[in-house]
Amino acid sequence: MSVALLPLAVVAGVVLLAAIGPAAAPYPPDAFVARPLLPPSAAHPLGTNALGQDLLAQFLDGARPSVLAGAAGSALSTALALIVGLASALGRRADALARAAADLFLAVPHLPLLILVVALVGPSLPTIAVALGLLSWPAFARVVRAQARAELARGYVEAARAIGASPARILVRHVGPALLPVIAAKFVLTVQYVVLAEASLAFLGLGDPTLVSWGGMVHRAMGYALIFATPVWSWWLAPPVAGIALFVTSLALLGTVLDERATPALRALRPR
Repeated sequence: MSVALLPLAVVAGVVLLAAIGPAAAPYPPDAFVARPLLPPSAAHPLGTNALGQDLLAQFLDGARPSVLAGAAGSALSTALALIVGLASALGRRADALARAAADLFLAVPHLPLLILVVALVGPSLPTIAVALGLLSWPAFARVVRAQARAELARGYVEAARAIGASPARILVRHVGPALLPVIAAKFVLTVQYVVLAEASLAFLGLGDPTLVSWGGMVHRAMGYALIFATPVWSWWLAPPVAGIALFVTSLALLGTVLDERATPALRALRPR
């Protein structure tokens, strides 16, 4: 469990930052508070951007869109994967339909479709979270189907059927609890996917323009022509890039640890 402590601490820290960061910010993130491109100082610990906005305030406020998009998108993806995976484990016709739907979603290139959806519907955070949730369920649904089928073949499930337990009761009382470790692992890994995709869209200029996010900070920093010709990159570009990288890496490590614990066969393959 000690392997997961560091990434768990980082993830918890980012979630806490998303919760209290805006209240702790020294200025509103969109306020013009000083001269443009000031280096870090006591008044502005991360300096200011080309518009004179405080970058510490933007960094503290920018964690919230990533956490909200990740949680909402992963919750939708997990719910769809559970519904489709469990349904496909119970019947052949439902299994054929679920596999066809999963193959269709897996065959669609995600980034071009996301760009098209955002262009048509609008670059709002709910739109991005829903689109990412709808695109990220198929692989998880296959895992749920495989695990559910394995549980349904166990002796205690056969005994429950023999005494008259309904399929719904078997799923809720027996199969559901057995899937909780897998659900937790896949939920965290899906959050990692959604956070990275949301940051990528914001970097491309397709994020919610009404929100300050780490990806949006990177987008605006890269739009400054002299970003790498001056030291400005070290206080404008580096903090949001480091925040995204640390958060996504910690989610990936935490999800991998949970996945290994949920699937003992993976743990046996890990180098010692």
